[in-house]
Amino acid sequence: METVPVKLPDFLIVGAMKSGTTTLHHDLQSNQHIFMPEDKEPEALLDDAVLSDEGRSCYAALFRRARSDQVCGEASTAYAKRPTHEGVSARARALLGPLLRVIYVVRDPVSRAISHHRHLAGIQRLPVRFDDAVATDSTLVDYGRYAMQIEPWIEMFGPEQVRVICFEKFVQARVETVRSVCDFLGVETHDHVVDSQRIYNRSDGKPQMVGMWRSLRGSIVYDRIIRPLLPQRIREGMRRVLLPREKAWPVPPSPAVLDRMIHTFRADTERLQHLLDLDVPYWNFDNIRAAHHAVGGHE
Repeated sequence: METVPVKLPDFLIVGAMKSGTTTLHHDLQSNQHIFMPEDKEPEALLDDAVLSDEGRSCYAALFRRARSDQVCGEASTAYAKRPTHEGVSARARALLGPLLRVIYVVRDPVSRAISHHRHLAGIQRLPVRFDDAVATDSTLVDYGRYAMQIEPWIEMFGPEQVRVICFEKFVQARVETVRSVCDFLGVETHDHVVDSQRIYNRSDGKPQMVGMWRSLRGSIVYDRIIRPLLPQRIREGMRRVLLPREKAWPVPPSPAVLDRMIHTFRADTERLQHLLDLDVPYWNFDNIRAAHHAVGGHE
């Protein structure tokens, strides 16, 4: 009997959280030359167990339906959530080899932190006031320190195999950005596969896993029965119908907290500029400060 080759990812979308990775995942998934698991965020590389024979087999099962001529990839934003998860890039190299390609989407880190807070406040995991939340959860800032997050990937795979995408440019020129990513991955693309009018995983009005719904989502029943049997599009439809909608949390960071975040993010962004050999940084933090003050960043 002929042995079917085991397929594992040729590329990863590693983050950042709340920066458009879900939209990019869907855009790439629509390309016939690319295979991505229907479920985003498998997070298999977070634990050394993936390096065992059993772990490798479970990971490979995500790609068992890929054709031999397709490039495989997956998207897990937890792969760029230091210091919560460390050693991911080393596991990726050990399991997937030195030719892996890595995609990292970055967004104005202040807006990313506010969106991150809104998501966690919406599921009742953080206080609704941003100042209170950031005082208890450093990940609101840490996950937006992009130089810190991407540096291990560059060290492990080299800058030529790491593609950083700016979210703001992505939303302005979505088709062109997807085409450039496909070129990076070495696959053909056609403009009609990208539905540039559809944005995935918006925060506004998003169904929220709270109460018994949150307990169900984290249960063995969900992981072993519901998730494997129901396609993602059906689960998303059920969430839209059954779950309560996210409330608005109009409590932005105070000027003092905003200034402290910008001080941290400015230094990290300068480091990112050096890592990527950019002529100019991605964001102007004076403009960011002015914009957030203008929409009520005070009490």
